[in-house]
Amino acid sequence: MSAITLEGPVVEQLRAASSRTSLCDPTGQPIGYVISTADYIKLQYADARQRYTDADIEEMRRRPPEGISTDELIKRLKKKWATKQSGATAPSGNLISTN
Repeated sequence: MSAITLEGPVVEQLRAASSRTSLCDPTGQPIGYVISTADYIKLQYADARQRYTDADIEEMRRRPPEGISTDELIKRLKKKWATKQSGATAPSGNLISTN
């Protein structure tokens, strides 16, 4: 989902609007719609209810979580780094390159 930061009178217009509002270009043509956070949450729950049965949800709750925590990942990476560096310590800071 994209986020657009609004400023000035538009923010106040949206706050004062009903829970469902159309956003229009200068010619009056709708270019998008805004709904309240409460309505958005209701839509998310309605979508989930259509996708999953109560039995599906119970099965997911009983299933053990998959994957590992961030802390466990960092520990594993530091250990792997130390092993590859023949006893050298793992670097501090960000272990993931953004290049």
